[in-house]
This record gives sequence, C-alpha cells and structure tokens, in this order.
Amino acid sequence: MPMLRFCYVCPAIFLFIFLADRAGAQEPIQLARTPDISPDGKLVAFSYKGDIWVVETISGTARAVTSHPAHDILPVFSPDGRTLAFSSNRHGSYDIYTVPVQGGRPNRLTVDSAAEMVCGWSPDGKNILYASTRSTAFPPSYELYTVPVEGGMSRRISAAEGKEGVFSPTGDRIAYVRGPGTWYRKGYRGSSNDDIWICNADGSNNRRVTSFNGQDGSPMWSADGQTLYYVSELHGTTANIVRLSLDAGAKPQQVTFHTDDGVRRARISRDGQ
Repeated sequence: MPMLRFCYVCPAIFLFIFLADRAGAQEPIQLARTPDISPDGKLVAFSYKGDIWVVETISGTARAVTSHPAHDILPVFSPDGRTLAFSSNRHGSYDIYTVPVQGGRPNRLTVDSAAEMVCGWSPDGKNILYASTRSTAFPPSYELYTVPVEGGMSRRISAAEGKEGVFSPTGDRIAYVRGPGTWYRKGYRGSSNDDIWICNADGSNNRRVTSFNGQDGSPMWSADGQTLYYVSELHGTTANIVRLSLDAGAKPQQVTFHTDDGVRRARISRDGQ
C-alpha cells in the first residue's frame, strides 16, 4: 500500500514553516491553522495571524496571499491550483471570497449576516461548497450551500445540519459532517456528537456513514471514491485519522496514532496517496 500524504494540525504542535521579513531574516511560524494542499502537492495554504498564507512544501518559506485587519480563514485550493477560496469577516460577518494564489484583490461571493464557512470546490471548479447558518433559527446550526465562482445566487444543498462538506472526486456525492452543535469538545460522548454522512450532489439520498457516539469530522475522499478518511476519537479521547471503506459492513481502521494532542482539520493530497 502506498504511503498516504496528509496535511493536518495538532493544536499544540508547531508547524515548522518560515516567513521572511523585508530584511531577509527568517522566523518560524507557530500555530498556523486550517491547512490545505494544492492539487500538485507543491504548496500548502494556511491561515496565520488573520491572513492567508502559502508555503512551498520543499523550501518551507511562506508568503502572505492576503493582508487585511480582519480575520481570513479556511483557505481551499481550486482544482487547477490557481485560486484560493476562503472565509473572511472583513465586512462584519464571515462571507465567502476567492483570491489568486499569487495574490491580488479578493472577490466577494456571498453577502449575508450569517456565518459562512468555506468547505471546498466542485471538481469542475465552477462552484464553491460552504456551510452557513443563514437559514436556521437560534441556536444556529450549519447547512450546506453552493455558490458559483463567477458570482450568482447560492443554492441550498442540505435540508438538515451539514458542515465540513467535500465533493467526491467525480462530483456526484458529498461527504459531510452532521450534528446539532457548532462547537467542539474533546472527549465528548452523547447525542449532540458529530457523525459523517454522504448525500448526492443535489442533497438527496442522505445516509449516515458513522455511528460512533463521539466526535467524527474532516471527511476526505480517496482518489477512487471508494474510501473515506476522517478525524475521529473512536480509539480514545485523542483524535486521529481513520479510514473507512464504503463497502457494506466495513469497519474503521486507524491511520495515525497520536496519544497526546489530537488531529484537527485534516486534508489528504488530491491523488489520494
């Protein structure tokens, strides 16, 4: 079996990335968040001190893509690797934006007073999948929407709770996280937990994939669409990456084995390896 490549954050682990100041000196970036891997595997995008950054996976020297006093988070590469989608509260509430990987003026795609969090792109690069609380009452819960990259009206995908959605490689299905809460608590067990679900790309045919009474999140598809990888506390109160074949009767198998600080927001390389 080939070596799998993941990008993820453990809350208390420093990512050994460097940024260069104007004088050419370098300093390490600590506590970078919400990473994503470019389709060619050459770049990692992440949020740091409220801006979006990218770093080459070989050189380790980072550069800022956005620069704004507001909070820019959740960068996700487009399928061609040329554009990043991200969420920002630069106009008050979090909305969806895109920006060229090389930098430039961000383009705002959604305008709503609700929190709207980028999840990913459709495989054809025409739509961005995101989670929003715009249609829910108090207490808020996330639901899935898509918005055209070229601009236009958003389309509601899920009729119930949905967040952290990701299109399958062929674009016909969406894996997502379903649960009543907008919070995360390590070691939680109970009826307000998060599970992994799958639906058709139009939001139909929803089916539950995991039934663990703790926290499951960050679903990721294998390249052939036959396996899901996700973050789970199934094997203890420390979150690790597990894999689950979508064949009937398959059982989750542990992939990482952290025992102290757990995994958060995992991403798999686009080739599924």
